[in-house]
Amino acid sequence: MELTIETIAEKLNSLYEEGVNQPVIYWVQNLRHPDYKLTATISVVVQRDTNNQYVASYDDVGMYGCGEDVNAAIEDMLLCLVDYYESLVGEPDENLGPLTLQHKKFFQTLISKIN
Repeated sequence: MELTIETIAEKLNSLYEEGVNQPVIYWVQNLRHPDYKLTATISVVVQRDTNNQYVASYDDVGMYGCGEDVNAAIEDMLLCLVDYYESLVGEPDENLGPLTLQHKKFFQTLISKIN
């Protein structure tokens, strides 16, 4: 198949007709966790896939979650985010690679423990 404007438009139209919608950005201010809170609002992109599942992603650290609806997908992504944060916080910096160390430092500015 030759890649032209027409073929791209055709593919996008077929995806739309199949129920795959455009991504929507949700601004999340709460981790929904009893022990941690966000210190800043994060942008979470949610999109419905071809199986009518919702996928929520936080691209700053490559985290995603999925669920039957938007709320469930965001909730799953936030749980993954907290799990990843906890795994990094407990690890000495010298044991982390460059990317995971960067994530750890980013999380330390974004997430704080609730007293």
